[in-house]
Amino acid sequence: FYKHRSSISRLATLAKQYALDIEKKSENDLLNEVILLFLSVSITIGLSILLSRYLGLMITTKVGYAVSVANAVANGTLDKEILAGQDVVEGEIGEILVSLENMRKALLANLHQVETQKSELIHQSEQLEDAKVRLEASERLKSEFIANMTHELKTPLNGILGMIQLLAINPVDDEQLEYIQVAERSAKGLFALIDDMLFYARIETDPEKINKVPFGVLEMVQAIADKFSIRAREKGLGLELHVADTSPEVILGEPEYLSRLLGALVDNAVKFTSSGSVSISLTTLMGRDSELLQFSIKDSGPGLPAGKGDDLFGLFT
Repeated sequence: FYKHRSSISRLATLAKQYALDIEKKSENDLLNEVILLFLSVSITIGLSILLSRYLGLMITTKVGYAVSVANAVANGTLDKEILAGQDVVEGEIGEILVSLENMRKALLANLHQVETQKSELIHQSEQLEDAKVRLEASERLKSEFIANMTHELKTPLNGILGMIQLLAINPVDDEQLEYIQVAERSAKGLFALIDDMLFYARIETDPEKINKVPFGVLEMVQAIADKFSIRAREKGLGLELHVADTSPEVILGEPEYLSRLLGALVDNAVKFTSSGSVSISLTTLMGRDSELLQFSIKDSGPGLPAGKGDDLFGLFT
């Protein structure tokens, strides 16, 4: 041991020195590794920042483009394609852009359909307007024809009626007188029918020309009662006239129209009543803003059969 003590001491010194060298070398390597790590982290962070800015800019551009197109669609501009010239974007932004494009196409298709339907409706409206004009012209020509025809018929009918009245003046037997009276009544009935045709033709030609003038309503009702009293007496019927004390003497309206209407009702009552009486009454009712006149014609005839109410205003009823 003593012999080799110097050698051992020398080896220990060498080992200590070696250990110091190794310790120094490890500190340098650690420092280099720390530096390399710092550089790697810095580079990674920088790249991340650049990448995030690029992606953010790209997404912002896509979203801004989508918003601008959506605003254009909202304002009615549908011709601009959303994905035209744009890079494909995946993810939620891409789905939004695709959805907007599908919505634009659907709206554009609906708009074209609406425009087509609008054009068809305009065309149909024009056709209806043309048909209305032709119908009005046809009705006007019909009314004018009836008016002219009835005027022309009056001239020969007046001649026939005059000849019949002259025949009644000459001496004839009872049978011939009855024939003449029948012919005279028929001629007068035809004359009244022609007057009615003229009146209705005038109303159809220009309804606004219906006269509204003051006239004596009591005198008119009395004249109608006097007109049909002879026919009623010939059939053995009583014809009564009842006028309320509150009825006005003069009213504003169309006397010719009202007289024809009441006369037709009284004529119908006398015609279809075989026994009993016919009554004409005029009363006053209180309306919402004014007084109303109520004309009533009643008879003791058979009346209207059950179930025939719907046919009351039909032609030739």
